[in-house]
Amino acid sequence: MQVIPGVALLGGFLAGIPVWAMFQRRWQTVLCGGGARPLDTSHASMVFRNGFLVDASPALTRSLGLDPLRPVGWAEMANLFNWRFPDFPARPPKTSVTVFAKGDDAAQMDMIVSDKAVRLTLADGQVPVGDGHANLRSHRDLEPLRAAMLSAPNPIWRQGPSGNVLWANPAYYDLCTSLGHVDPGTLPRGVEGLADAPPGETLRCRLIGEQNDAPGHWFEVTATDYAGETVCFANDISAQVQSEAAQRNFVQTLAKTFAHLPIGLAIFDRKRQLALFNPALIDLTQLSAEFLSARPSLFSFFDRLRETRMMPEPKDYTHWRQDMVDLVRAATDDRYCETWSMPSGLTYKVTGRPHPDGAIAFLIEDISAEISLTRRFRAELDQSQSALDALDDAIAIFSQIGVMLMCNQQFSSLWDCDPDQSLQDMTVIDISRKWQLLSAPNPAWSDLRDFIQASTDRAPWESEVMHRRDGALRLRVSPIKGGNTMVRFERIAQAAEPQVEQAREVAL
Repeated sequence: MQVIPGVALLGGFLAGIPVWAMFQRRWQTVLCGGGARPLDTSHASMVFRNGFLVDASPALTRSLGLDPLRPVGWAEMANLFNWRFPDFPARPPKTSVTVFAKGDDAAQMDMIVSDKAVRLTLADGQVPVGDGHANLRSHRDLEPLRAAMLSAPNPIWRQGPSGNVLWANPAYYDLCTSLGHVDPGTLPRGVEGLADAPPGETLRCRLIGEQNDAPGHWFEVTATDYAGETVCFANDISAQVQSEAAQRNFVQTLAKTFAHLPIGLAIFDRKRQLALFNPALIDLTQLSAEFLSARPSLFSFFDRLRETRMMPEPKDYTHWRQDMVDLVRAATDDRYCETWSMPSGLTYKVTGRPHPDGAIAFLIEDISAEISLTRRFRAELDQSQSALDALDDAIAIFSQIGVMLMCNQQFSSLWDCDPDQSLQDMTVIDISRKWQLLSAPNPAWSDLRDFIQASTDRAPWESEVMHRRDGALRLRVSPIKGGNTMVRFERIAQAAEPQVEQAREVAL
């Protein structure tokens, strides 16, 4: 014989449910003492078999809030009664027993054991069947709620249709005292708009003291309608309001500071929308205040710069978009710093910096004057170098700490040294090795080293040295401005030729 799977599953489920599921049939007889005896519905009684509830009087079912379709075990019933009957057993007793309520409560619970069934009968004195336990249970459940309302740190009150306060917790009375409000039966000043607020909506209001000079308290008040009355819950947000005011003042201070900066500032939030800019940005980018105030996206901002030719013109727009993505990524990592050379001749330094909460700040600085000064300084240096190279004498200039600042081509050729080919600064110690190697021994070299690094007694002096390849040289040492020293080598043979010619003319 085949068994239909659904029927088998249903049969197994029904077999597993205790006979409590048959509560609808209302067993009227229970095996007790070998005979059948109907359940007494005039008392709060119940019957357990095999640890599960199989029958209960309607009054007790109602007072305990039991669901006839849900099985109830002994452990659950013990939790429902042990708060009132401390000796209520955690498991079904094996012998009949009577347990008594604690304190002044005169109730008792009789447990009659017969076969595998346990019959429980609740006696509540003169109180109707089950109502006494229900009332005590309600009182027990409400007591923690009442204590929670009274000990709540936030003000809570109940007001009538006319706005008069019907009940309030101690936190409300403390608030009235701090405000100087002498009539707690009426609401303090500042919550007048609460009556017009939709139910359940949170209203931010400032409660004002009776004295105008008394500081007010900011609260978020939530009102809930119940049975024609209104229950209000207030949350003190004075610290939050003060923090928000301090933040606004700080932002305003920053805005005033940024307004006087010559550097253009553009801050984009985590959504890459322009959140803050200063007037210098308008001057440097030539973008309108209306466009910037509309909070354009980061890519719209750079698109407009490209359209107005306020940034280097990209050769390929597709690659330029990818460059913008790389730019944002580099700015997020604090790696973006570039110099933009404009077609107009201006030069901007653009720096990207990460900001908290995923924001990005771009700083745009006009460095045209700096670049022009640098170029002019470089041109002057090149001109000075050309002037030195045009001289016949070998010349080098040393700083006070002994570093060679510059030299001409004749000096490099004479002493076989080229400072431009060295990654490190050449010092007088390095050059003196060349002098000693390419010339005859002479105490002038040590005197020269000491003179270059000396800070006092710096008078011009000269000496003669003998170069191994170019012959006799006249060494001239002169202090110059800034504590620097100019060293000059002059060929003596070239200086003596005119004197020989002059002597010959006199002899003739």
